[in-house]
Amino acid sequence: MRTIQLTQSETRRLNYIIESVVSGSRHPATFKGKALQRMKNTVSVPLGRNKRILFERSENKYRFLQVVTHERYNQIIART
Repeated sequence: MRTIQLTQSETRRLNYIIESVVSGSRHPATFKGKALQRMKNTVSVPLGRNKRILFERSENKYRFLQVVTHERYNQIIART
């Protein structure tokens, strides 16, 4: 897995989104999150223009999976 460089503001936003979604205090849709069409249990939340945060939904709880570039995100959705 490749390491993704984040700016300081992206890191702060990432931490805020993860904490809010995983704790259940906010739904991913609050951050423009959407379920992937073919992977309904995976939710993608934009992190700036070129990165996405992926969460896995189980029942009504969310678990952080990873941060991916938009290019990698496109590969993931193309193969599903």
